[in-house]
Amino acid sequence: MKELNFNKEFSSTKIWYHGTTSTQVASLKDGIDVYHSKRNCDFGIGFYVTSKLSQAIKWAQRKTKDEIPFNPNVKSVVLSYQFQELDNSETKIFEIDKEYFQFVYKNRLELDAKSGINIHHFSAVFGPVLDGQVTRLKETLDNYFQGFNTLEQTAEILLGKYQNDTQLCICDQRIADRLTLVKEETI
Repeated sequence: MKELNFNKEFSSTKIWYHGTTSTQVASLKDGIDVYHSKRNCDFGIGFYVTSKLSQAIKWAQRKTKDEIPFNPNVKSVVLSYQFQELDNSETKIFEIDKEYFQFVYKNRLELDAKSGINIHHFSAVFGPVLDGQVTRLKETLDNYFQGFNTLEQTAEILLGKYQNDTQLCICDQRIADRLTLVKEETI
């Protein structure tokens, strides 16, 4: 498995991408609300962007597919952002290791996202994307924590088709307010 260096990826990224739908664009242009999300995601509650355009396109297409039954005219949209300023000191950057797996486990399986309160105090979190299937995630991570799987085996199972994907979760509204929309593209 080819492994990204997430510290290097974070430091070299100038444009961040967010995949969404045409029905959400106006709201996002009015201002990002980091507390809007009420789902249990890898890094907790926040506004998620990626350093990979191809990944944002997939996010947008998936969201559009989910929305089409309710709105047949919905379109996939990718928003491109730049930060006015952001540095490593404000961001927890994860590589693929035990700490990362423990962090995701807590956010995906123990966080009460509907409460609107994260279980961590990071302003932003950057790192890999894990497979979204909760049952497989729990079983695989339980096996890893109990010593049945190695780090490499666990990463292979959970990163799978996402092994080149990245995510930045912006958890602090002050950081989200530093994002500048530079491009809107309907896919």
